[in-house]
Amino acid sequence: MKQEYLFTGNENRKEISEYSHKSVKKQIQEIDNSNCWIARFSIDSESESSAKTLSDVHVHIKKYAPYVLSNESSAYFNKALFPHFNEFERNLRKFLYLKSALSTDKIDSEVINNLESKDFGEIFTALFSDSVFVQNVKKAVNDKTWQFSKNEIISTIQKTNENTRWDTAIGENVVPTLRLKFPKVKEYRNDVMHAHNIDYDDYSKALKMIQKINGELTFAISMLVDDKGSDSDNKFVFNEIIKNAIKELDEAEQKTRTQEKLAAIRGSFLFNQDDSFTRINDLRKQFFSSDADSFSTQPELSVPTLTQQMKEDVLGNIQPSIEEIKKNLGMLSQSQNSINLHIKDLLKYVQSSNTDINPEGLEK
Repeated sequence: MKQEYLFTGNENRKEISEYSHKSVKKQIQEIDNSNCWIARFSIDSESESSAKTLSDVHVHIKKYAPYVLSNESSAYFNKALFPHFNEFERNLRKFLYLKSALSTDKIDSEVINNLESKDFGEIFTALFSDSVFVQNVKKAVNDKTWQFSKNEIISTIQKTNENTRWDTAIGENVVPTLRLKFPKVKEYRNDVMHAHNIDYDDYSKALKMIQKINGELTFAISMLVDDKGSDSDNKFVFNEIIKNAIKELDEAEQKTRTQEKLAAIRGSFLFNQDDSFTRINDLRKQFFSSDADSFSTQPELSVPTLTQQMKEDVLGNIQPSIEEIKKNLGMLSQSQNSINLHIKDLLKYVQSSNTDINPEGLEK
């Protein structure tokens, strides 16, 4: 098991050369024809104890801001934690599916299928965030025009009501460690799944926490199966609450996609006639032209000529774009002003280009 660090220059060479830690072997490797060198620390075994020792080395060496070439202690911790987080995700989905199937508002198949299509981050957002709370906190902070203090902001947040779907649909006392520490669970889970570097301290905290949560999840599942977890009315509303949560996620995703399309369309109108031949080709390839390769073989066309062709392509795509925008207006009420701004920009350009396009039915 080893750790490898790349250094440039000799600023910290003396400190690294003199550093030692327990039974860790150290090697300095020169890189020919450069001012770079590699510090390598290793132990001839692979165990949690060895990983902990090399993690201590890593904590010390990273103070000198090297480039980390390999961190096998972190790799060991990631591999050791993976089964626990894998078990956690599977048990959480199992718990939610059982909760849905055992609820009395019988739309369980729809809810289960929708949950199955969501990734872990989306499920966390649906269960543990309250969009109304977020909006109220932002408004409360933005309304403060004076030089406020940290304690004042904390007090403002504490006075703002928060109602997560987990509390409403499942209960405050169900899997309490997950409910209270879900941001940390999400952080550690991402570290493990994306192979981020972690030290022994994070590893031990993550292991202790996820083992406790898995135990609580196992207990919650057994309570559901034994029909002992129905001591409240939330079993009557679970599916409806989760269904609405997933609907909000889908609408937010659709809103983002529509705004991205609007930005792309609007951006195509802002391109300058003085742009280079390459820029024009890039725009055509990105938005409209299916035969961009053949177009790019026509260097004899002048920039103004290409610009005109670009305009014609853009104008030819306005009407379908507007029709798509109209379909989405109903679900984008909060973004109405922004959408109207983009549409007005399109209309102004159409009118200035003397076309016959008439996007009938849109607000002017």
